[in-house]
Amino acid sequence: NPSSSDSTERLAYRPFEAAKVLGISPSSLSRLTKKGEIRVVREGNIRLYPRSELNRWLSSQLTFLANTE
Repeated sequence: NPSSSDSTERLAYRPFEAAKVLGISPSSLSRLTKKGEIRVVREGNIRLYPRSELNRWLSSQLTFLANTE
């Protein structure tokens, strides 16, 4: 019996979670955010990475890799 968190896709992730989803370190995520390669939503002190933004960035990386081969 799946829990509600398992059956519901999240719309956004906190930085540590977003890094884990992407398979990169939190410091790499921070660097990419500062460079403007990954966009973040800020609400006060809270930073959230929309799932759609993580998907967009990952797709751009796959496209880049495919074009370099």
